[in-house]
Amino acid sequence: MKGRPLHCAAQIRCLSQALLILASVLLASCSLEDTKRSDKPLTRKEAEKELHRKLPASATNVYYLFHAGGLQDMESYLRFNVDSAEADQAIDEMIAENNLTRKRSHPYLRSSLPPPLPAKPHVDSFNRFKPIAWWQPQSIHNGYIREAQESFALHIWYDADKAIVYVYQND
Repeated sequence: MKGRPLHCAAQIRCLSQALLILASVLLASCSLEDTKRSDKPLTRKEAEKELHRKLPASATNVYYLFHAGGLQDMESYLRFNVDSAEADQAIDEMIAENNLTRKRSHPYLRSSLPPPLPAKPHVDSFNRFKPIAWWQPQSIHNGYIREAQESFALHIWYDADKAIVYVYQND
């Protein structure tokens, strides 16, 4: 019986050390940052493979920047050309997918952009992502914006003159 308390104490010490190691690994992984981007145009298939995200069938010239930092920081910039006849449907599908994924039903009302367009892209306050030469929703003269104001909601600008879709998302 005398050996048993020492055995239990050793097990508790071993378990405590294992929990400390596990906690350290978890905390270290939470603070890791990951930034992926393409500043050269990709095909839809290339972008889907890199982003692990479905894009509209007619998407071409895809650019993106995705940043995740720990459990709290996420920003995503996406730009692509789309067949103008399919633009509204492609945007509707992206919104439907986001609503389904997030288990919500935001309407994402369509708003016209007044000329000249005052829309400014959301830019990281630490300027970590500059330059993003391909991110130009502020240059739209004929188009619209659809957005919702909630974490992980999409902010979508459509440039009708150039058939370009800009999508911003953050947490």
